[in-house]
Amino acid sequence: AQSLPRSQNADTACASSPGLATPGAKSARLHVEVTGDRGPFTAGEVVMLSDAAGKPLVSLACDGPWANFRVAPGQYRVTAFLGDRQSNVAAVDVRSPEASVILKLGPAPAGVDAPDIVL
Repeated sequence: AQSLPRSQNADTACASSPGLATPGAKSARLHVEVTGDRGPFTAGEVVMLSDAAGKPLVSLACDGPWANFRVAPGQYRVTAFLGDRQSNVAAVDVRSPEASVILKLGPAPAGVDAPDIVL
């Protein structure tokens, strides 16, 4: 099973770029940008990273359209949500030192209600 390296913080996770990858490091960087019909979103979306089988590993909400994940090289899936809108699920092959993907939020599917979240 894939695991996430623990050396990430909110500043690097929500930066506009993934930063400099460290040559020879045991982790890679995945840079995600979330867009809509009018360009990049400014805040509010949640980006979810899953393993290749679809098991969620981590979700991240930032104040901008970017999310950065420091991960072990391998196969992942990534998607974004904002209210009842959702992006496609992108399969990403993350190889050292970095990979990037752009997700576009689409309109809410017809006849599908947003899930209820109980805390």
